[in-house]
Amino acid sequence: MSEAASEGLARPGLVEIGWVIVEPLPAVDREAIRLARARVQAHLEQTLPSYEWKMPELAHRRDDRSARVESVDLVDEASIEREAKHWDFAVVVTNAELTSHTKPYALGVTARSVAVAVLSTLRIDPEPLRETADEGKRTEVIARRLEALFLIAFARLNGVDLGDPTHPSALDERTELDESDCADLDRALHEVADVRVEETGGARPGRFGFYVRAVRSNLRAMLGVVLQAKPWQFPWRLSRLTGAALSALVVLIVTGEVWDLAMSRPLLEIVVLSLGTLTGTTVFVLHRQQLLIRQTGRLMEQTAIANVAAAIIVACGMTATYLLLFVTTFAMGEIFFAEPLVLRWAASLDGSITTSDYVVLAGFIASLGIVIGALGASFEEQGYFRHVARIDHEI
Repeated sequence: MSEAASEGLARPGLVEIGWVIVEPLPAVDREAIRLARARVQAHLEQTLPSYEWKMPELAHRRDDRSARVESVDLVDEASIEREAKHWDFAVVVTNAELTSHTKPYALGVTARSVAVAVLSTLRIDPEPLRETADEGKRTEVIARRLEALFLIAFARLNGVDLGDPTHPSALDERTELDESDCADLDRALHEVADVRVEETGGARPGRFGFYVRAVRSNLRAMLGVVLQAKPWQFPWRLSRLTGAALSALVVLIVTGEVWDLAMSRPLLEIVVLSLGTLTGTTVFVLHRQQLLIRQTGRLMEQTAIANVAAAIIVACGMTATYLLLFVTTFAMGEIFFAEPLVLRWAASLDGSITTSDYVVLAGFIASLGIVIGALGASFEEQGYFRHVARIDHEI
């Protein structure tokens, strides 16, 4: 058994949460973070005493001094540190404005697939106190709100919903973990604190074998990540993908040659075409948008889970777009295209048209449309696409 595995078995309840502090920070924020980190650790030790809690701190200097930062960039940087330090979770704290794509503003974000949360102190700093109050009072307010914000984010990383604050001042009402929340967290943390796949002894498996073992050991958690990402919302959240796909649908459905070509193909061939295009477009989008984390050194369980979850999320998202195109094509064919017109266009038909013919047409056009949609998705801003695929919640 490896040394890491022996250490993990000796301390089965160890949970490490790394705090990545993005510098530069005002002195008030730095002191507030120190207070919040100490209080959070004390609170978790009191409510979940069966675990040993460690919260190391790491300073990270950001060269970009802009007031706004892409949350997913900080998530990626923190996930690298989390793996290098073998933390269970990483929490990034910055005083920059986080880019929000679903709300007017974001106090924080969670990326459950890589076990990383990003929190901002910018909006929890009570503005009226900045000039009039002493630093001690400001520090206390920021620390109290940051503690509550951390508990909300940490709970979400473990699949527990404590609700979101409607306003930064709502964080002044101390967030507590009740008995039910503690029970849910305990179940999730039991898996987190267990020995990881890369720490187990025995012969080293190949990459495929390692991924299979990692997925098998974390199947429930991975499915939770996928559900939290809501991939079925891809057609609405990725406008360029959907716009390109629907544009292709409109052109194809009014082209007589398309009706003739599609309806002359057997249903099985259309099924194979659909599966092939879904697989191909999923791989293309994953590569084009750089959604997979490369592992050049030691294989890591969390990275394997993140990559598998990203692949499933994109596959489900492309499938949702395909189904949108399929249903739209089928409905338009049945409603707007009379049988005499279809029989003139589709010369291969034997004088009658059935529902299965419309199904074949819908599958053919949806397959072509999803290919065009994937090309359209390649023009989506990479930061936004990665945000949609990786960030599961904005607080």
